[in-house]
Amino acid sequence: MPIYDEVFASPNFGYPSRGSRGRQGYVPEAICLHIGGANWKSNYNWIMNPNAFASYNAYIKFNGEVVSFVPESDAAWSHGRIRSATWPLLKSGVNPNVYTLSLCREGSDQRKWTDAQMKSTLKVLAHWSDKYGIKMERPYVFGHFEIDSVERWYCPGKEFFDAVIKELPKLQENPATPKPEPSDLPKIQRQIGIEVDGNKSKEVGYLINNRTYVRAAWLLGFDTNLRVTGHGDHIKVIRRGM
Repeated sequence: MPIYDEVFASPNFGYPSRGSRGRQGYVPEAICLHIGGANWKSNYNWIMNPNAFASYNAYIKFNGEVVSFVPESDAAWSHGRIRSATWPLLKSGVNPNVYTLSLCREGSDQRKWTDAQMKSTLKVLAHWSDKYGIKMERPYVFGHFEIDSVERWYCPGKEFFDAVIKELPKLQENPATPKPEPSDLPKIQRQIGIEVDGNKSKEVGYLINNRTYVRAAWLLGFDTNLRVTGHGDHIKVIRRGM
């Protein structure tokens, strides 16, 4: 079943530059909730304006219709500016848009939303949870106020955010979308940090089918024999003779 009722191509996406496809090697690990601050027409005009520098992966209208503005495979421009952040899953030196999905709802009143909006919000969350393996619990579902507590302290609205969080356990028990069919392609469960000779590396490994992997192309960059050890939480690369 398609999750989107409408699909638009906002020009506002991509890192490190506008229009860059993909997520710089990252996969969606969490979902950030937003409020649009206006009605559909105003939000649409803003998100489609190349001078606005703003967008979301998904947007929910008052009537519950779900709109795609930036493909899930690309990084939207929604919550990259960091001010007095409290979200514990922030990665140092990495724009959070590349490893999160963004979901915005129509409206300017932080304390009000429609039943249709809540129903669609939970539908999208369940869909993304099934598709990307994102846990339906805190802090994997978080609010924009946790990225920018200075200028976006109100986003997406405390009452709405608390109401969504209250429903998350039900999504864990009874997902709203069917589990994806088995695929020949392995599913990345999560990214894992890599340490080289005792120092933290910018490279990341992956946990796939409960086994850890390191990109072979990256390992070829070393002019020496290597020993790779580790487990599902950490990988160590040791250059023999060092």
